Amino acid sequence: MKKAAAQTILPWLKHNGIPLGALTHHDVAALFAAVQIAELWIRGDYDYRNLSRVAFYSVVMQMQESTRHMAFHAIAHVGDWCHRPELWYEAGLSILASGYPECTFAPRRAAHYKNNPPPHHPEGHETAPKAQLRSEPG
Repeated sequence: MKKAAAQTILPWLKHNGIPLGALTHHDVAALFAAVQIAELWIRGDYDYRNLSRVAFYSVVMQMQESTRHMAFHAIAHVGDWCHRPELWYEAGLSILASGYPECTFAPRRAAHYKNNPPPHHPEGHETAPKAQLRSEPG
């Protein structure tokens, strides 16, 4: 049986050249939750994706600002490199400032999106609109 992503994310980040020294115990717990939620978002339909992006935002905001980039990279651990900006912006998280380490094995295109958000990201805004829970009918 495959190990849970939370069990393999730290070695994966380290193997991809991301320094882990700044992580606190609280950051690690939030990162573990974020990678598991990212996996739900990747595998989910519209309703699950909507709920997952709200949860992803909530746990990433629990991390220190200086370690949030690790949650961005963790998305690729459970999905594809292209999922990183997609979930990040759908969740309404701030554009990552330059200067954070990039994964060693990330394609150049993914690095480009870090500073050049996809077209659906509102220009001139620091963040995408906050994820909204879809209300149930009735």
